[in-house]
Amino acid sequence: MNPLPEVKRLRLENEIHAVLKEFFGPYKNAPQYVTDVENYMQNARLPFKPYNVLGIYFGNPQTDAPEGLRSLQGVVVEEKQPVTPPYFNYTMKKTEYLYTRVVGKPEEVIPAGYLAIFNYTGMHKVRAGSSGGHQHVTMADGQPVFEIYLEID
Repeated sequence: MNPLPEVKRLRLENEIHAVLKEFFGPYKNAPQYVTDVENYMQNARLPFKPYNVLGIYFGNPQTDAPEGLRSLQGVVVEEKQPVTPPYFNYTMKKTEYLYTRVVGKPEEVIPAGYLAIFNYTGMHKVRAGSSGGHQHVTMADGQPVFEIYLEID
């Protein structure tokens, strides 16, 4: 068995701005959800960073029904944009997070990342904050890079 990824406590140095939309459904559909936001941004002629995605996940796909899973999906932007509902601006604030970084196929690396974070919360008696798990996704060497953040109290 592969070891779990390293988890660190960190304070986010710079806010991350994104344009998001709320979705209900299986997390495996996240790429389609992001494409929806990208298409909106392109049609509205609003700038966004290519291959730079932010998703916020509120449920547990191992225990919750897929159609009931809630997430916010979208694209990272330099600054807030003049968007219209159902799209909205979101800022990942400069606060304390548990953080891990995993690279590879989402179905293989994301569960290990969350398991590592949840193990850390139990071993170090850390309480999660009120927001869901944040995933900042970029590309490196042709592979997706998932930076997973869990806000802590």
